[in-house]
Amino acid sequence: MKKHSLILFLAAALAAGSFTMASAEEQTAESPVVVNSPEEASWWTPVTSIDFSPKKDVLIENSDGSLSPMDEAHFEVKQINDNTWQILSDGDYCYLAAGNDYAVCIDSGYGAGNLRAFCQTLTDKPVKYVLNTHYHFDHTANDAYFDAAYMSKETVPLATIPYASFAGIHFPRNYPVVIVKDGDTIDLGGRVLEVFEIPNHTQGGIVFLDRKNRILFAGDEFIKPTAVTLNCSVEKYAENMKKMSAVASDISTMLCGAGIITDSSCIDRFLLCADYILQGGEPDSPSEKGSSSYKAPQPVSVPGKTVYLRHRVRPGDGGAGQTAGKEMVTTTFGGVSITYDKNKIHKEKR
Repeated sequence: MKKHSLILFLAAALAAGSFTMASAEEQTAESPVVVNSPEEASWWTPVTSIDFSPKKDVLIENSDGSLSPMDEAHFEVKQINDNTWQILSDGDYCYLAAGNDYAVCIDSGYGAGNLRAFCQTLTDKPVKYVLNTHYHFDHTANDAYFDAAYMSKETVPLATIPYASFAGIHFPRNYPVVIVKDGDTIDLGGRVLEVFEIPNHTQGGIVFLDRKNRILFAGDEFIKPTAVTLNCSVEKYAENMKKMSAVASDISTMLCGAGIITDSSCIDRFLLCADYILQGGEPDSPSEKGSSSYKAPQPVSVPGKTVYLRHRVRPGDGGAGQTAGKEMVTTTFGGVSITYDKNKIHKEKR
């Protein structure tokens, strides 16, 4: 892992205007502490439990229709290969990747229970760190269970800020953080994860490429292999896809947001569609976009109880992107659709 200086990081980030602080309402008395390496964080003792008891009367509806108290640990596992597992607790999916020396968790969900301890039941390699693809709470809530968290510099000030539905639960934020950037590598021992910066879903969004096992841990930068909504410009998104297209031949499996597992063919399709838009391709007509009558699934009703669906956005917690004040249109080309602000096709000139 390349060394990074906290002083230089802060100076460069502030000078570039890229260190975006959370709002006064979002900030807490704790903040992640940037270190050059986990070895510099001897002061840190990972937590062993986060108290969910304030939500013990809230129920979570599982995929089979059963109900679980929100403060009850729940883990579902799918093995990807001999040293990779997909895990659903609550929030978004996490992944466990083990090398010869140690294992890491990629993202941490927001479910009850000690995620690190559960991961340790799946592998005999020590589970030491968490790697965050982006700052959203459903990917960073449980970072404090680990020796350190690896993330982009843009992710640091916004990581582990609870959503409204978690009011009353304290999620520690004073854990050590190692900053990673485009081109950095994390060696698990015979298994190297390469960092690629392709921010669209959020500022600072990164993905991790494991060439040996031909896996891309894609976070929410890839959610559906056939559609994407842009928060960045079309031009910037095309640059991101061009970067990933250059390594697509090294990817057989993409582990995407929402638990979707696919191949890398969507990368070139998204690039083709983005280039089509940049070359003047027209948005779909209303009839081509299809019906907008989709209704999100709703949990069962239990008198006197709040019920949430596991792995679903909860009322009041918001979504990934904001479209207010934007003129969003959709263009379908090459078998995929890109939804974007028609006034944000090209990057802003500096």
